[in-house]
Amino acid sequence: MDIVRIKRNKNSLIVTSLYEGLYINSNAFNNEVLYYTKKYLNNNKESIRKLLKSLEINKVIYQDEEAFFSTYGIINSDCVVFDTKESLSIKAMNRLLRSNIKKIECFFMPGDYVHQFSKKNVSIIFKNNLAFTSDFVKYNNLNNLKQVYYKREINFYGRNEIRENIKHFLNVNKYLKVVNLYYYNIDDIRFILELLINKNRNDIRLFIHQNEDNVSLISKDLNILRKLNKNDNYELKVVYDDDFFNKRIFSLLTNNTLKLASIIVVYVGLVLMFSNRFQEYSAALEIRKLEAELNDKAADNDENIVIDEVDDTSINTQTIINEQHIEVKETINYNNIPRAYEKLSRINPDVVGWIRVNNTSINYPVLQAADNNYYLKHDIYGNEMISGWIFMDYRNNSINLNKNTIIYGHAAKSGLMFGTLYKTTYDWWLKNENNHIITFNILDEENSYQIFSIYKIDETTDYLKVNFADNNDFIDFVNMIKKRSLYDFNVNVTEDDKIITLSTCSGTNRRLVIHAKKL
Repeated sequence: MDIVRIKRNKNSLIVTSLYEGLYINSNAFNNEVLYYTKKYLNNNKESIRKLLKSLEINKVIYQDEEAFFSTYGIINSDCVVFDTKESLSIKAMNRLLRSNIKKIECFFMPGDYVHQFSKKNVSIIFKNNLAFTSDFVKYNNLNNLKQVYYKREINFYGRNEIRENIKHFLNVNKYLKVVNLYYYNIDDIRFILELLINKNRNDIRLFIHQNEDNVSLISKDLNILRKLNKNDNYELKVVYDDDFFNKRIFSLLTNNTLKLASIIVVYVGLVLMFSNRFQEYSAALEIRKLEAELNDKAADNDENIVIDEVDDTSINTQTIINEQHIEVKETINYNNIPRAYEKLSRINPDVVGWIRVNNTSINYPVLQAADNNYYLKHDIYGNEMISGWIFMDYRNNSINLNKNTIIYGHAAKSGLMFGTLYKTTYDWWLKNENNHIITFNILDEENSYQIFSIYKIDETTDYLKVNFADNNDFIDFVNMIKKRSLYDFNVNVTEDDKIITLSTCSGTNRRLVIHAKKL
């Protein structure tokens, strides 16, 4: 959509995104309408703002979110109306939170954002008529509309009003990735796929689960399903039921085929196993290589280098037994690692700091790239590595720290990177106050951070804010993440504090998150 139409209707403006329009880029209304290209809007904000400010406008009606983003900061009004049958996106809500709006009318927004707007005395009015069947709510564990908004996977077990349920659901939801059909009806499948295309939701996958009840129907429509599957606007798959697969498919195989299949399965399994083991082993070797380089550099010349005083360079396992628990601590101890980062920068100029978490094996240099993808799959030497490396969010300033500095790492099964961060959720770890201090040094400055929140949550981005509109925005953010904590650390965080956030995976579409304030 390259054109924005602004139509005057009494004391309101109606703003719409279009593909074409008349009288483009005029500074005078023609039949109460203005048309602008997005490029012109962006380059002439001040003159257009003055033109629209001269009008007595008390309400702006946006007919799509694209129109809102194109004119954000140009059109000012106390009341904003989103005339759509869709929930507001996170991006739109965050923009509105930074504005001086007094009233918002929209289809829906989740309760956590309603709470943030209420803190700023913004009135919220919903314009919807949502209704889901009781079976749909029960089978998908939907206790409130906030869960509907963030839900990533839904299930349908029968035809009972499936079309109305999924239509209403997609109007509210912004995060859905998978639709599971445990029954089969080709007309319903066509309806869902057409709905996904109309809503431009090609990120959603439709899984048809085959079982003994629907196998004959699916077999009959295989050619139709193949044709549907060729469309690039969605992903359609048939998932075979385990019992059906075992009973029907393997019974058709001859003994020779079965033997061959068994050999192939064993071979593939061995290849995968050794491949994963090799990746883990390679990652461990890279860490040993880093230790050796740092030790050599430390011994070379600098007398002022600060050294880590630890016992050896091996992975030590220590068992502690008391009346409460058996605690197994696995730590990777580095010998003679300098704190002088100029030594590390010779290995990789992307080094911005060093992080250590007590009673875990987390004790690594922190890197920062131009995006948040590179060090997901590369180590400190630039080698491709499944375990990646520990890295800072590309949006953060590594010298003048932001209000929230975010650090990511894979939860590697081998225990490398953030692979032992899960220990921070254990009672024995939480009850030891010495564990509550995280060391995160930048350049030659040593810093300590006190943990105030630890939690697990479904994948979301609301805790990944780097900067804040004002002090109230920051305190609201702190209160939100403190409420999620699985343990009460009794730590006060003020508007003057800066915080650090550690984020890693914790199962499918789940995150383990730690927040700590700078001391």
